[in-house]
Amino acid sequence: MKVAELYQGYSGELFEILSFSDNAACIISANTGVYSAVAKPFIDNYTIDWRFKYDFKTQEKAIKATKELRQMYFNFEDKNRVMSISQDIDSCIARNADGYHYDLNSAYDELIENNTAFDIACTMALVVKQHNQVGRDMRYHSDVVEWANDFLQNNDIDFEQFKRLPLCHSHAIVLNGFAERVKERFENNGLSVTITSGMSM
Repeated sequence: MKVAELYQGYSGELFEILSFSDNAACIISANTGVYSAVAKPFIDNYTIDWRFKYDFKTQEKAIKATKELRQMYFNFEDKNRVMSISQDIDSCIARNADGYHYDLNSAYDELIENNTAFDIACTMALVVKQHNQVGRDMRYHSDVVEWANDFLQNNDIDFEQFKRLPLCHSHAIVLNGFAERVKERFENNGLSVTITSGMSM
């Protein structure tokens, strides 16, 4: 019979880890038998700590709560990444502008240095759909809007998760042009609208 490894909490209580990831873990107290879901667990030399903990009477409920915590953090991290890339898009466009002339190819070249083609395309598709849907500006070309909708749908990106984020503040005409560059680059690199593996978003 395998002996469970035990980790000591900072109060001295001992825990067995039933399920673990960077975002959440399911644990059971060796002292009280209480099951718990913990957020952002940290392990060091057989000690364990966490950001916060929820206690449950059954293992089933604790595991369910652990899964929900993981999903919550995944969604949060995706939103942060989308907002970060959105800010990068605005910055790259601004740095490659000369008066009213925008070198959007150079802006894309700069952006791709620190971001994947998929993440750029995903963020740009969210920007186009968001701006077009809320009526902020209807100057996005129909082929760009169609591409954005197809991209999000075919990659199972839930627009509802992102629709209220403050995405891109460059002028819509400029963003339309940049979205066209993103679409062209994505297709020219042999990447289909649907990515079935290696997703980073």
